[in-house]
Amino acid sequence: MNTFSEVFKAIASYPWQVNVGVLSLIPLYIIDFKFFCKLNIGLQRKIALAKERGHVARGMIVKEDAKRLVVNNSQSAYSYWAARYTYTVDGKEYRKRFSCDNSRM
Repeated sequence: MNTFSEVFKAIASYPWQVNVGVLSLIPLYIIDFKFFCKLNIGLQRKIALAKERGHVARGMIVKEDAKRLVVNNSQSAYSYWAARYTYTVDGKEYRKRFSCDNSRM
């Protein structure tokens, strides 16, 4: 209870205009976040454009170089993937390294 009273005292030390401004911005940020999550922006948009234009190449993972590290504890599992893959474009072979981490509850 002591921490709540300290928080309320800190909030009361600001002018009321600041408090109203902060309280009105919170729903605005929530609305913006929901709006931008529905839009197809960033990397997802680039992937969609590449697929539409046919700028897609198939890759093959080099098996000797693929790794997966899994750490399990009582609350979550954490996976890390790393691999090297090759792909060919216009007769020229390219090699890239791929890594990804994934944590799930």
